[in-house]
Amino acid sequence: ENKGGFIQVRRKLEKLNLEGSKFIEIVAKGNNQNYFIHLRTSGTFLPWQYYQISFPTSKNWSEIKLPFANFERSSSWISKKITGDKIRTLGIVAYGKNHNAKLDVAYLSFY
Repeated sequence: ENKGGFIQVRRKLEKLNLEGSKFIEIVAKGNNQNYFIHLRTSGTFLPWQYYQISFPTSKNWSEIKLPFANFERSSSWISKKITGDKIRTLGIVAYGKNHNAKLDVAYLSFY
C-alpha cells in the first residue's frame, strides 16, 4: 500500500579513493525483483537527495555494470553529473512496493 516503505543498507565510503571511477560493478542474485543503488555525494545535503539506478536480480549470480552516467538524480537542485571523488555513501535499497526482499551480494566494486 502507498508504494511501501523502504529497506536500505548504507555504507560510508569516505576512506576510499574513488577519483576517476565511472562505474559500479555488482555481482548479485535475488528473487527476480529490481533493487536500487543510491549514491550520496558531497553535494547531496537533504535526506531526499541522492542519485539512483535500478538493477535486476535473478536466482543465479549475475555481474551487473552500472555506469555513473545512467544514474538519475532525485532533485534538480543537485549536480547532473556524478564524479567518483564526490561520492560519500552507497546504499542498496528495496522500495516502491510491498517487498519480500531477498538479495545476496558477492561483490561490489568501483572502477
